[in-house]
Amino acid sequence: MARQSGREQWEIMHLAIAGVEAHTHSGTDSAHAWLLRLLDEVCRLAGARRISGIIARVPDESCLLASFHQAGFTATLEEVTYAQASLLVATAADVPGLRKQEKRDAWPLHQLYLRSTPQIVQMSEGRTARDWQVKRSSSRFSFQVKRWVVEDREGLTGWLSEYPGRRGKMRVQIGVAPGNAKLAQGLVATAQKHARESGNTGIWSRVPAHATDVRQALEDGGFVETDRDVVLKRSLAVRVRASAPDREAKRRMARSGLTATQSRAWR
Repeated sequence: MARQSGREQWEIMHLAIAGVEAHTHSGTDSAHAWLLRLLDEVCRLAGARRISGIIARVPDESCLLASFHQAGFTATLEEVTYAQASLLVATAADVPGLRKQEKRDAWPLHQLYLRSTPQIVQMSEGRTARDWQVKRSSSRFSFQVKRWVVEDREGLTGWLSEYPGRRGKMRVQIGVAPGNAKLAQGLVATAQKHARESGNTGIWSRVPAHATDVRQALEDGGFVETDRDVVLKRSLAVRVRASAPDREAKRRMARSGLTATQSRAWR
């Protein structure tokens, strides 16, 4: 399980789901029953911790997809994973308006996301402008994510995020405004250039299926499709507890001779 940054949601990691299938030999009845019990317990624990939703990423050909649907999960998005094992091929990267992301870019980036993302996906992800803010790491030992944006006279038209890779494989995320195939190609080439310069031996990216310009740019840049997943979500009802009166409110009530119970009853 992983808590999604900036949102009160849990994400079920793919590795755990793959382990279920391997252990039960490709989805027998006992596997479905086991997974249903597991999902029920996860949802119970999440609700107790005031988590509003659970995200699961499941291989599109998994025999256990039906179990997630039965447990109340709804498919909201299809994602395609692309990878390039070798970075030996030289590529030219020329992206006018490319610069490092700044604090002021959070709101324009969110608007770009809204323009390029289907509404059902927006509702599932629940992103706000806060999710696009540049986050500073509190540890000097942690690796920083490098974030870039592309800006022209009309505003932001694209973005590129580069994540330090494991075992020399850098992960990137790319987004462009609809109908910007050329920009997508430039950002892919830029990511490849940065990966080589930072000593990585490979590069990979997970792309929403609806991002056709980015997918085509990756394929044209030598990437190959390695996985295809379905993203599912289950929303949970969160009870809002009434907050206790703060110290100042308590002092005011004490001066007036009211108790907290009386004060709430008279409102």
